[in-house]
Amino acid sequence: MVTEKQWQQKLSGEECPLCDDPSKGMAMVGDLGITCAYLQKSASFRGYCVLVLKRHAVELDDLSTEERSALMEDITRVTSAVRQVCKPRKINYEILGNMVPHVHVHIIPRYEADPAWDRAAWFALPDEASLTDEDYSLLASQMSAAMVG
Repeated sequence: MVTEKQWQQKLSGEECPLCDDPSKGMAMVGDLGITCAYLQKSASFRGYCVLVLKRHAVELDDLSTEERSALMEDITRVTSAVRQVCKPRKINYEILGNMVPHVHVHIIPRYEADPAWDRAAWFALPDEASLTDEDYSLLASQMSAAMVG
């Protein structure tokens, strides 16, 4: 359980894990302006990215109108790259923040063969199946290229 002091430190950005190290071992596949996109190593949800706001903000209404618009453009840019490279059946979007109160968006490609197709992806995450280092590196390169193209 997080204490009130710990929660306030996360809210302020003082102890925010996304301010400290947004990559958490993931490859950055796009520096998109106000956000950076990081690729998960998931095999079942191939192309799963987390889009992290570069500055610390907790809620969408903490962003200016321009930042909210730019965030939506960044989400769209990552989604387009995922769809182009990975060809998923559908994309799911999650903006949570109760564990990590920093604006970030989970962009989760869904495939009929994924382990939770008929449910929310969270029923199968974290993914037990990981891409090999070689496949992960190739996918990261393809995603990066698709975001600039």
